[in-house]
Amino acid sequence: MKFKFDIMKSEEYIRNIICGLMAVILGFLFVESFMHTMVLTNTQEMFEGISYHHDNFIFNAVYMAAALLILHLLLPKMEKAPVHLYTALLMITTLIAGTAWVISSQAGQQADQYMVSHAAWQAAHDDLSFMEDRYFSNYSFQLGMVLFYEIQLRLFAANSDTLICIQIINVIYLAAAYLALILIMGKLFGSKRIQITAAVTMMFSVQPLLYTTFVYAVIPGIANVLFSLLFEIKYFETKSKKKYIYAALSVFFMVFAVMIKTNNYIALIALAGTALVKFITRRKWTDLVYIIIMVVFSLSIVSCASSYYENRSGKKLEPSVPMIGYVAMGLDDPKGVLGCNAKGWYSSHYTTSNYASHDYDIEATKEFAMEGIKDSVHKFMTDYSYANDFFYEKNTSQWNEPSFASLWINLVVGRYGGKEAGKLCDKVLNTNGGDSHSGLLEYMNVCHLFVFAGAFAGVFVCFRKKDLLCSALILIVLGAFLYHMIFEGKSQYIMPYYIILTGFSAAGIDLILQKIPVKKS
Repeated sequence: MKFKFDIMKSEEYIRNIICGLMAVILGFLFVESFMHTMVLTNTQEMFEGISYHHDNFIFNAVYMAAALLILHLLLPKMEKAPVHLYTALLMITTLIAGTAWVISSQAGQQADQYMVSHAAWQAAHDDLSFMEDRYFSNYSFQLGMVLFYEIQLRLFAANSDTLICIQIINVIYLAAAYLALILIMGKLFGSKRIQITAAVTMMFSVQPLLYTTFVYAVIPGIANVLFSLLFEIKYFETKSKKKYIYAALSVFFMVFAVMIKTNNYIALIALAGTALVKFITRRKWTDLVYIIIMVVFSLSIVSCASSYYENRSGKKLEPSVPMIGYVAMGLDDPKGVLGCNAKGWYSSHYTTSNYASHDYDIEATKEFAMEGIKDSVHKFMTDYSYANDFFYEKNTSQWNEPSFASLWINLVVGRYGGKEAGKLCDKVLNTNGGDSHSGLLEYMNVCHLFVFAGAFAGVFVCFRKKDLLCSALILIVLGAFLYHMIFEGKSQYIMPYYIILTGFSAAGIDLILQKIPVKKS
């Protein structure tokens, strides 16, 4: 039988492709998280050490069954209260617990987050000397983040000697991201049970809370992405002229998300792609205008931030490290040279070291990186066992590391003023900072398994939905999986997508709970 393409069914075709791919990816990650765990540690031998652990799958099954049973018993009673009550409770607990953690941690910055935050501090005090640093020529895209933090410091910490205020703003953004997710889940699935389940799941997720000390615009970035998606959904569902306001808000949040964190190009592609398919089926010129404005403004904002600091400082930036170097890095084995032993994780061999060793010659740098890519591809093509092991380890070291570096990023930094961490942080790090399975790491592992099980089942809920927007959340995750499979890998980069999956998993958990037989009285 011949297949006949019907352009009016584009939404259905694309949705099925997205769901099909995500069923494979999330199915793999669910099974992996059920059987194994990658643990990220900081030791004398390895700054970023990844070790492979076999899980007790019987215990995991018991933990999952217990969590599902408790939800199954409590949800009928919980449904009697309105969704906004659980939303408010989630936001309050996030704000209180997150602020307590930030204050107790007193975590300073190191590496890239130090370079960006210190530059913002200097800019807030009208010192533009950081523009002389080669770092910002190599990574000019970081200047959008510098601007973001400069504004915060000018407003809230002009005379402070710490960046605690920025970390507390991270907490506020995390609460906002949770709010957006609950609203999105309500729009997409129209189920009070799913929204309540999402709120409860996010309330018990500790990894994002511990991550709030990380000053690198990750949490603010994903919060803005989620609000952009929320307003895109509202734009497509609204018939009145208010839809133009929603479109403008969607554009604003996406442009801001890209400015402060360029990894959000992944979300830009997902949202613009979704809108483009909607345009093909709806054929409304306003959809096309919305897409063009969002893409053009988002692609322009990073260079605008760079130009702003160039004009303000009078210093012209040099060309940045060629992006092909990050592909070469992502396909390379760092071999522990810079304290990391995970395939495809950070190494400067093909990026900054490569650039400097070739006297900042763009073409020579690109050529060296391309040779590295060719060498890696040759290994993959001639040794399938090596290729399998490489991508297995690279993907699982990022997606099946259940802390997502939320402990590690608090462990490796100094404390403001040389102080020791507060009692809360000290207890957490001393108990859970080693290379063994501690109680908190086990708890994170169970939460991680629960989220992946629900997200995997949630894909099949999306299969049933006619509207492509239902798959927009997992399309962002799909883009992230493919991107980080090729480019630089790190489990800490997966946190925004874990936050998305934490909310999305509620759709699948609800489906699983519906399959549990109800005892009739």
